[in-house]
Amino acid sequence: MEKYLFKDDINSMELINCKEIAHSIEEETIEKIKKLKQEGVTPTLAIVKIGDDEGNISYQKSITKKCKSMGIGYRLYEISNDEKNASDKYLSLIDSLNGDESIHGIMVLIPKGSAADAITRINPIKDVDNITGKGHMYPCTAEAVIAILDYINVNLEGKDVAIMGKSNKVGKPVAEMMMDRDATVTVCHAKTADTPGKTRQADILVVAIGVPKFVTQEYVKEGAIVIDVGINLDENGRLCGDVNLDSIKEKAGACTPAVNGVGAVTTAMLMKSIYLCAYKQTMGEIIFHAA
Repeated sequence: MEKYLFKDDINSMELINCKEIAHSIEEETIEKIKKLKQEGVTPTLAIVKIGDDEGNISYQKSITKKCKSMGIGYRLYEISNDEKNASDKYLSLIDSLNGDESIHGIMVLIPKGSAADAITRINPIKDVDNITGKGHMYPCTAEAVIAILDYINVNLEGKDVAIMGKSNKVGKPVAEMMMDRDATVTVCHAKTADTPGKTRQADILVVAIGVPKFVTQEYVKEGAIVIDVGINLDENGRLCGDVNLDSIKEKAGACTPAVNGVGAVTTAMLMKSIYLCAYKQTMGEIIFHAA
C-alpha cells in the first residue's frame, strides 16, 4: 500500500498515487491480454467520433495511444456533423459494429448537447463504459473510484461515505457499489440542505460536481479520505479538481491529485474493460469487478 501514497509536505495529508495505481492495473491487464492473444484473440475497440469537439479529439488521442502501448487493437471512425444524412450514417455504422465479431468494444464520442441515438444503439455486451446504462459493468470512472480505494486497502464495510454529485457516470454507480460493500452512503446534490454538515460526517468523501476548487476544509472530516473526480481549469487556465487541495491539506488524511489523478485510473479501467469484453465474447462468462 505504501507505494500508492506519498507526501509533498511532511505536515500535510498524503496524496494518493493514482499514476502508480493505474500502472499496476495496466500491467495486470497487459499480462491477461497476452494470454488472450495466445488463444488467437486481440481485444479490439471501435471509436466512433462524431464532430470536431476539441475535448473529444484529445480524449480519442489519449485512448488510441494507450491501446497501442497495451497491445489492444482499435479502429477509428470519424463522421462530420455537417455530412448529409450524418445521423443515418452513424446509426448504420453502430449496427455494423454491433454485428462485427472482430470488434469487442464500442465507444462513441459526441459533442455535448448532441443527439445520443448512436449511444443507445450500442449492443450492451460491447458497451465498454456502460454509456447505455445496460452494460455488463459499471462506468469506468466509477470503477476507478472503487479501484483506488481497494489499492490503498480501504475496507468500505461500516464506513460513512458522502458523495457530492448524482450523475449516472459517477455518483449513482459509486453509491451502488459502495452500498454493495456495506458502506453507509449519503448522496449530496444541488438541492441538498446543509451539504457541509453531511459531508463532515464522512470517513470517505467522493466529489464529482464539475466546479473548480469548490470543496474546502469545511466539507471535510478530520482524517477523511477524499476522492476528487473533477477535472477543471482554474482562473489561470491550470488543471484543477473540484477540491481545493490547499484548503483541505491539513485536515484530510489523504486525497487524489487533480493531475494524474482519478482520470489516469479511469483510462486504465477502460483498457481493462476492453479486455473483459473481449474475454466475455470469445471465452465465456466472467465476473466484472473493479480491481
